[in-house]
Amino acid sequence: MILQNKNKNENKYILWLSTIWFLFFSLANSYAQEKAKINDWENPEVIGINKEKTHATFYLPSEKKSNPQIVSLNGTWKFKWSPDPTSRPVDFYKTDYSVADWMNILVPGNWEMQGFGTPIYININYPFQKDVPKVTSEPPKNYTSYSQRDPVGSYCTTFQVPDNWNDKLVF
Repeated sequence: MILQNKNKNENKYILWLSTIWFLFFSLANSYAQEKAKINDWENPEVIGINKEKTHATFYLPSEKKSNPQIVSLNGTWKFKWSPDPTSRPVDFYKTDYSVADWMNILVPGNWEMQGFGTPIYININYPFQKDVPKVTSEPPKNYTSYSQRDPVGSYCTTFQVPDNWNDKLVF
């Protein structure tokens, strides 16, 4: 009888110790996973978010202008330039988000050539700090990218979908 009680106590102790170790390692693993989480723009596994599958329309540029099923989105759009991903407007895709105070930009176009950010044209040295996969590491102070590590451009426009497109798949 005494031997059985001793085994029961040992079993309780082992169960208690196992539970403590399990909780400790679970919490440590959760902490390590959260700390190891990387931003989408620094994650080589992320190559696109909310993208349509590629497709080919097989229209020549001259055919696009006269085709009633194609609406060009070229023109003046609202634009917000941000010096890095953390300062970008995250929810600007929502219909109630106001872009009234944003600047205008011509699309298609290059934002640096329209006064946003700094154009970097170089053919010898890489102008950014090499720290794969990080894109916002601190480069040397003499680099152009020192103050603008990974600029982000956010674009917004509105357009009218023709009434006769109601029953069509629209991209």
